Amino acid sequence: MSDDLIVQAQGLSKVYRRGSESVRALWRADLRVIRGQFIAVAGASGSGKTTLLNLLGCLDRPSSGSYRLNGREVAGLSERELVGIRRREVGFVFQQFHLIPTLTVRENVQLPRMFGAQAADRTDELIDRVGLAHRRRHLPRQLSGGEMQRVAIARALANHPALLLADEPTGNLDTATGRQVVEMLRGLSASGLAVVVVTHNPAIARQADQILNLTDGLIREEG
Repeated sequence: MSDDLIVQAQGLSKVYRRGSESVRALWRADLRVIRGQFIAVAGASGSGKTTLLNLLGCLDRPSSGSYRLNGREVAGLSERELVGIRRREVGFVFQQFHLIPTLTVRENVQLPRMFGAQAADRTDELIDRVGLAHRRRHLPRQLSGGEMQRVAIARALANHPALLLADEPTGNLDTATGRQVVEMLRGLSASGLAVVVVTHNPAIARQADQILNLTDGLIREEG
């Protein structure tokens, strides 16, 4: 298997039970993401975008199918093993930022290292990389929305993940600030990181190397 292949999913499905009814949130998805690729996942609410992201991030288990992350089959791992995968292999960026309000910028970025991660401490390097060297001692309430999202991106990179997952990362930002965040994510993919972004914004999706349109749990690829 190529060292550049970060995500390989085959026949990946997630089916929920709702009373006597089976709901196919994701159905037989095939997906490959290589190092340095920027993928956009688009679709209406309820189409399966969040389900796909949760499966790729090992936050949920598939009902069936195979999922290899960075060369390792993860679909059948124990919860303890999945926790380790999430800490080492995956970085998460969310719409709501999820910063700890009582911690400074530097402490928020350093937070993943407090949970047993063994990666080298790159806190100051990452803060510089997202352009917040002058804010490293500030609290989240002293930052703009765009600055908070940049802190969240730096935190997501703290353990040098192979895969970055971003769920509506510009949803709480104005257009100009959102554009800056997307440019930052594109820069990360250009430097070799595999990036998957869920978005409702067609302008963001068009900047991706590939668009995955989800409809009723089914993937249709574009471009």
